[in-house]
Amino acid sequence: MSIDFSQIPSPCYVIDEVFLRNNLQLIKKVKEATGIEILVSFKAFSNWGVFPIFKEYGFGASASSLNEARLASEELGVKAHTYSPAYEEKTISDILRYSSHLSFNSLNQLRKYSKIASQNGVSIGLRVNPSFQILPTTFIIPVSPVPGSASLLQSLAMAYPRRFKGSIFIHYSRPIPLR
Repeated sequence: MSIDFSQIPSPCYVIDEVFLRNNLQLIKKVKEATGIEILVSFKAFSNWGVFPIFKEYGFGASASSLNEARLASEELGVKAHTYSPAYEEKTISDILRYSSHLSFNSLNQLRKYSKIASQNGVSIGLRVNPSFQILPTTFIIPVSPVPGSASLLQSLAMAYPRRFKGSIFIHYSRPIPLR
């Protein structure tokens, strides 16, 4: 089917449903063949007008705010994998209602909200970037490098023995230096 672009108002996004469905079917095959969960990232693709199509393919969603988590629930019918640099007490219960997983950006946030997350059946994760900092000081860096030779997991286990029930997923990233 050819598209007469002169008949389409500008600016706008034009999405070819046939191509979209073909791509989603391919992604679904990868999901089924590997057993992985596919997440729609609202940061990368926030065109909620086609979420009913995405919903047909059974993908999850990643969210970085209460509104995105609620969008995942209302438009995709799924609970979100939610990440935020910091959660607030006034919104955490709402975020938990719309989330299946929370990733924290600091040990303090993990410590503060892990119990309530567990009580609500929400898995938790810790986002760690131990070897990268942009600023010369560590004063606003949520997780600084682990001192000495102890591994990050050993340090967590020593600092928080028997503190967390269930699984904790650690999101570890180490950037590749550009040359």
